[in-house]
Amino acid sequence: MIKKITYGLGGFALATMPIAGVVSCGSSSDTSSSKNINGNIPKIKVAYEKSWKPVIDDALSKMKETERGAFELKEIDDSKSSQYLDIISTKSNDKKTADLFPMPLDRISGFVTSNVLAEIKKQYFDSNDYSDENTMGVIDGKRYVYPLNVETITQIYHISEKPNGFSTIEEAFKDDSFITQWNNLWYGSAYMNSALVGNGTPTDFAKKWITKTEENGKTKYSYPFLKNKNFETAFKTLYNQNKKLRDSKVDWKVNIANGDGRTNYLEEHFTSENKDISGMIDGPWIINDLIGKIIDKNKDENVISSKLDDIGVSIMPSLNGSPLRHFKGGWGYGINKIKIINMSDTAKQLKKFELENKFLKLLTSKDEAKNWFTAGGKISVAKDANLKITNEDIKKMKLKGVDGKDISLEKYGDKLTTSISSLYKRVVDAVQNQSKSNVIQPSGPAFDLWDAWDKLVFSNPSITNADDAWNKFIDDCNNVLSIANKD
Repeated sequence: MIKKITYGLGGFALATMPIAGVVSCGSSSDTSSSKNINGNIPKIKVAYEKSWKPVIDDALSKMKETERGAFELKEIDDSKSSQYLDIISTKSNDKKTADLFPMPLDRISGFVTSNVLAEIKKQYFDSNDYSDENTMGVIDGKRYVYPLNVETITQIYHISEKPNGFSTIEEAFKDDSFITQWNNLWYGSAYMNSALVGNGTPTDFAKKWITKTEENGKTKYSYPFLKNKNFETAFKTLYNQNKKLRDSKVDWKVNIANGDGRTNYLEEHFTSENKDISGMIDGPWIINDLIGKIIDKNKDENVISSKLDDIGVSIMPSLNGSPLRHFKGGWGYGINKIKIINMSDTAKQLKKFELENKFLKLLTSKDEAKNWFTAGGKISVAKDANLKITNEDIKKMKLKGVDGKDISLEKYGDKLTTSISSLYKRVVDAVQNQSKSNVIQPSGPAFDLWDAWDKLVFSNPSITNADDAWNKFIDDCNNVLSIANKD
């Protein structure tokens, strides 16, 4: 998950007005003179998660040889990009901090407000290169990131156990082998969103979570969801689902309920020989982990292929006749504005910005779509993206097995390639279909509710019943609200 400038480069401070004028008003040809700059620009540091390295390397290989030396790679542990954003927000001008960095969509507005993200001007960005999701990263008509992928949770299940998955969430709740990390708000939000929408349409949906008013020039937030009875009922239902795991006294289920290594336990028991988990709600980012664990546990290619063919992926179950609705999600790559405007040489400033845009355009292009999926489980929003998987692609995949050991696919052939390709297609189809029902996520400081939901309530074993959990959640939400409304 994945948790979370009103002017751009054209709005630099007075000291940088020469470059601002060029970037704001010119076309790509207007800046050609910058290619003749003598001297080196500061290294462009590119942040990326460890498993994404093949994509980064491939995109860099498409830059001119004379340009590649301008880049320096900055590795982040897998699934730690969101935490790295905390460093960006507090040390944006530190020489060790990245110039180009990934972020989930829900974090963009905060970096725009704090003036850390550079605006991406039209001479660099062609919206025709991307699908209808190209509005991702646009705030008040201005673009701040190159869109990377569309993201949502879906239903993942064993076809042999549930040929078509679970049709309703009520049905799934009755099955003890359907297990989801509801204590993580990124997952719990899908159920809560459906409760807020009811049988209606998600018009102005974000306002069902948060409303904003202006008082004496200050933005004041409020939480209408805390007074919504459907929301309260849904909250208690999910809390009791999580509590059921804790009450089972089964160690791995208790660990999931308490938020301890929950994703690893879900993957481990979904891929167990006994199929301890028949179905769950999760995202495409775990698919490669499931593949790696299945290969590690089953050495025979026929058995492996059979087990991969048994993984079903589809839209989430419905609630009271309406689909579960996740937040519209995804990731993008942005440019650290602070590290550009603090350069004293405006010619080098422009050259640096040009190279950064050129690289991000390559990195998020249709030609890298397959690499993004095989390396990072990310479904590209590039138009006409190529996702056809070959034997050669399979052999280059870097997978992890049980206990994080590296898994080699060198010895496998067409059968495994076919099974992985088919599974990927099911994932892509499910994500695209699920995205049609999803809703806009509220943004801003008032939606920093992740800990209020997770660590302080759902994953807190000291809370033992749904009523106490609801009251604690109200208190914690009000604490977040008081911080957001602080003058």
